[in-house]
Amino acid sequence: MIRRARELEMAGLFEEAIKIYDELIYRYSEDPSLYNLYGDFLLKLHKYEEAIEKFFKAEQLYEKEELFEHAVAILKKILRIEPNERRAILKLVELYLKLELPIEAKRYRDLYLELVEKEELKVGPHIILGDLERLVWMFSDDVDFVKRAAEIALKFPERIDISGFLLSIASICEQHGLIEDAVKIYEEIVNRNPHYYKAYYALAKLKGEEDYYEKARIEAENALLSSPDFDATLILAEIYHHKGDKKRASSYYTRAGELALAKNMFDKAEELFKKASEVDPENVEALEKLMILLEKKATLPPTAAEYYMRLAQHYIMRGNLTKARHFLERAVQINPDLESARKVLKRLEMFSTLLEFTYRGKPILHRAYLFAAEDELTGLPSAYAFYDKVLESIERRSPFTIAYVEIVGVDEVNERYGHDAGDQLIVGTARFLKLKFKDSLVCRHHGDAFAVFFESDDTEEIREQFIWAAKEYASLSFIRMVPEYRTKIIAGIATYPKHGQDPVEVLRGAERAVRKAREQQIDVVTASEVGEVPIEEVRVPDLDVFVDRTKELNLMFEVFNLAEREKARGIIVAGDTGVGKTRLIFEFANRIQKRGNVYVVKARCFQHKMNSLYYPFYTGLAEFIALLPPRDREALLSGVGGYPPMMEEVSASSGVESRRFEVFEWLGRFVDYVTSQDRALVFVIVALQWVDEASLDLFFYRVRLGKPRLLSVGSYTQGEVPKGHPLLHQIEIATSERVLSEIKLENFDEDTVREYVLQVMHVKEAPEEFNQFLMRETNGNPFYLSELIHSLYEQNYLR
Repeated sequence: MIRRARELEMAGLFEEAIKIYDELIYRYSEDPSLYNLYGDFLLKLHKYEEAIEKFFKAEQLYEKEELFEHAVAILKKILRIEPNERRAILKLVELYLKLELPIEAKRYRDLYLELVEKEELKVGPHIILGDLERLVWMFSDDVDFVKRAAEIALKFPERIDISGFLLSIASICEQHGLIEDAVKIYEEIVNRNPHYYKAYYALAKLKGEEDYYEKARIEAENALLSSPDFDATLILAEIYHHKGDKKRASSYYTRAGELALAKNMFDKAEELFKKASEVDPENVEALEKLMILLEKKATLPPTAAEYYMRLAQHYIMRGNLTKARHFLERAVQINPDLESARKVLKRLEMFSTLLEFTYRGKPILHRAYLFAAEDELTGLPSAYAFYDKVLESIERRSPFTIAYVEIVGVDEVNERYGHDAGDQLIVGTARFLKLKFKDSLVCRHHGDAFAVFFESDDTEEIREQFIWAAKEYASLSFIRMVPEYRTKIIAGIATYPKHGQDPVEVLRGAERAVRKAREQQIDVVTASEVGEVPIEEVRVPDLDVFVDRTKELNLMFEVFNLAEREKARGIIVAGDTGVGKTRLIFEFANRIQKRGNVYVVKARCFQHKMNSLYYPFYTGLAEFIALLPPRDREALLSGVGGYPPMMEEVSASSGVESRRFEVFEWLGRFVDYVTSQDRALVFVIVALQWVDEASLDLFFYRVRLGKPRLLSVGSYTQGEVPKGHPLLHQIEIATSERVLSEIKLENFDEDTVREYVLQVMHVKEAPEEFNQFLMRETNGNPFYLSELIHSLYEQNYLR
């Protein structure tokens, strides 16, 4: 065919020859020599532009085959045709660097700059700016060239935004120690673009001026108003970290990590979640996201066990022992030699026996001081050491005596003389007790309360010790600034096994005794002195009772049964704030889960996460998977092809469709896997008024899926959903299709308030005036009702 093309060319039949060349490159599109021949032929016809394009194609193919010398020859041929062809010049720079011929590369680089300076290139400044960025990246070690490139860019019209380019130049100057040059360039950037937060932040770091930090913060926050911006988010994290605002810094590091995930920058996301959790150890969201990332790796780093320990500690502090136990078990699986995790697991099992005990109306397992090793203020062992000792002694059947000791008047001292004086009183009391009972375990329990453990059951002897100690204490002063101030201590004592056969009985005995001492202003009271019928005791209100939603629960069970037998269904629970929507849904979920053949996935929407694509879907499933037993989790992940796709932060107008297919496909596999195991699947999403539109579509997609054993349950607050909200439109359509049932909750009526009070207060009868007072103050709203009862209890009106 090549011979035929040449024959036609010789005969002057150029159009026929072109057809042959077109056929050749169609058949052999990866042969660079054919494009070169075609280009030479077009050159003879004076079709220069077409010839140059064919030569560029030949160069690309030679480069692809790593025949760099051939590619260079082609590019030089192009320059002989068109000496100002910028693409050929730039490509020669690149190829000569690959061939490790820097002198030749610089020659063509300088040729390009000369053409720019002489304005001989037939392209606009935007294209030239892009070329300069490429060259600066290639020659970042040549500071003189970099500065020359900056000078060229500064001559561009002001409508051309060169901020990013100048930022790169300034950064290179910084790397080479040219700080003054860098500062001048950063200042030039903010002069040209007063809203460029990156330059302000760079100046803040170089000059250390707070004014620049503040300007960077303001402009970065303004940038985030329009759309999620990774750089702005990260800079805000660094600024707040610099200012010492650890909570905000950690929050921004977390958001930056989420944005890094959206860009598939997994290593960066891991780094940022780690940083967020280090800056603020209380940021559990960052730590959980970090662990989800780490779990996807083939091998977990040794630090993963410590991260799980931190998560367990967090949930212990908040009383969520189920999650705490799960994370501790994971820590032990990762590092079987992690003795601290094993020890805490053992303690967790021991402390489960104390779940029902309260001290001053507060569950001891829900207080942060409990699991601290040492009290920071006094240096005494924490309350944990005390309860640990109680449990171990009962486990060994060893007799012991405990005492709760309280300082009288600490609140008065704090109010009259300040908290420093109150701290002095507490520290002085700690030293006094430690000295007087040096052979026993003295711990700070909390606030103005201490706990003492005696390895003896001689109640009378210990009582006498406390009587003499209380008299001596009353004669001493512990506040340096008010040396004349005197106060007293009171104590309640109980002995095992005399006052109880299990830890809760003994602890209650001591708690009742110290309460009598407090109320009657007696120095020391033993559990025996409280008597068989103790001081009238109102139990701690059980604010988690569930009343008067039988009709709604029955409807939810009917819908579930339909979904189990026929096809997917949905339930929406609506109502005002505090009416009990979440309580009803979780009560239903807990009851349905007890059947044993139901998986429940729970998620919650938040207002600050409305731009997070599929946030409730992803977080709910991630938590559900994490809490499965290891064997079930491995089987599930194998059956559905791994974890759910990562969520993304996107603006309201972009990014949804790019993930829609991937998310819906994964969900389909998940539903198929669970229902094929002869299980029903219940999805729960609370606060749908804050859901992103992608997750809203996904929720109603599940409702309409048409598969049996699938139920979707959601809730929303009526006052927070304006007319025309997409949620209302979706509800209307799904209701008309008969696949959705809507339940609208109302406040309690008077009869229900009466029933609620009886159950909450554990009494058989309550004064009618009290019930009417509650109804009048709360209008029967369950949340306000529980808060008011709790407040009255805390203020001692119900004790």
